[in-house]
Amino acid sequence: MSRPSPAFATTPAAAAAATSTVPNVLSTSSPALRNIAVSVNKPSRAFFNIARKAMLEGVDVVQLSALESAIAIAIDTTFLLTSATMAEIESIETAFVDVPYYHLGPGQQQEHHHHHMARKARMTIRLRKTDTFREYARIRQEQFIGIEEFEEDD
Repeated sequence: MSRPSPAFATTPAAAAAATSTVPNVLSTSSPALRNIAVSVNKPSRAFFNIARKAMLEGVDVVQLSALESAIAIAIDTTFLLTSATMAEIESIETAFVDVPYYHLGPGQQQEHHHHHMARKARMTIRLRKTDTFREYARIRQEQFIGIEEFEEDD
C-alpha cells in the first residue's frame, strides 16, 4: 500500500505514517534527489523556489509529489521549471493511494487511530536539472566564492 506524503496527511497519525516512507520537503537523505511534497497551501512559485534552491545546492533531480487538487500546482511548478530551462521532465507517474482520514462530528475528539481510508489520486513528477542550469549554478557558485574571499580580505 502506498502512503501519502506528510503535507497531505489529514491527522497527526497520518502524518506519522507518511513520514515513515516519504522524506520531508527539506530531506537531505540523498544529495542527488530531493522530494518535494506539493500542497494547495502554497502557490506554484513557492515550490518552484524550493526546487531551484535544491538544484543550486547540488541536487540533480527533484521529485514533485501531489495529491488531488495539488496536482494542478505540481503541473504548474513543472511548467515554470521547464520554461526557465532549469529542469527537464524525466518521468511522470500517476496512481491511486489510500489515505487515512477522520470524520469528526461537532464536539467530538480526534482519536489516535483511523477508522476510514480515502482513495486519492497522486501524481509524481521527476525533473532532472538541465546542463544549462548546471552551468549557471557553477558560475554563480564561483562568483559567490569570489565575494566571500573579497570580504575576508577586508
